[in-house]
Amino acid sequence: MSHANKTSITKYALAFILLLFPLLTFADTGFRFFTDRGFVEFAAQDHWPVIKMQSKFPIAKAAFQIPNLKEQDTENITVIVYTFYERGSKEAADSFKKIGTEFTAQQLTEEIFQEWKIYRQKDVQAGITYTVLDAKRNFDAADAGVRLAWPRFNSNSSDYDQTMEKTFHEALQSVKVHTGPYVPAVNETIRRPK
Repeated sequence: MSHANKTSITKYALAFILLLFPLLTFADTGFRFFTDRGFVEFAAQDHWPVIKMQSKFPIAKAAFQIPNLKEQDTENITVIVYTFYERGSKEAADSFKKIGTEFTAQQLTEEIFQEWKIYRQKDVQAGITYTVLDAKRNFDAADAGVRLAWPRFNSNSSDYDQTMEKTFHEALQSVKVHTGPYVPAVNETIRRPK
């Protein structure tokens, strides 16, 4: 492929690219979405089934189920969602501002993890209480949000909440947003949706 074609692909593609490289030791699959200003990347564990993948901006989203054996034969599942908001879009800006909105009258708490602002709350769905963590962060090329929600089953292991917290922090650490054109690495495998 000529240099001009490579430049054209990275400059104009707003498509989702699946990359087969480990971003962090906990993750086996990396993803990249491209914006007009640069690109965003994040990681998901190989055993997380994809629930939704929307790679087009102004709001790009990837949702995964985090398997929990206690959820089998129920409609309640653990979900992690990565959302990216294109800068300069009113629709994206309005949606980004809603991160951290309270679901119920229960108190919403806020905390900071590295440069992420995290909102913690509980929600009830079909009689099951969920812990919901929402995080948001501003970047130059795009803003980012990550949500992790899991059902609070009595049968969950005693360290399940701690495991989910660790998973959430690892997910936040996997998010990188870059300004400028993307330059593929040598021997990189790139896949685009059909």
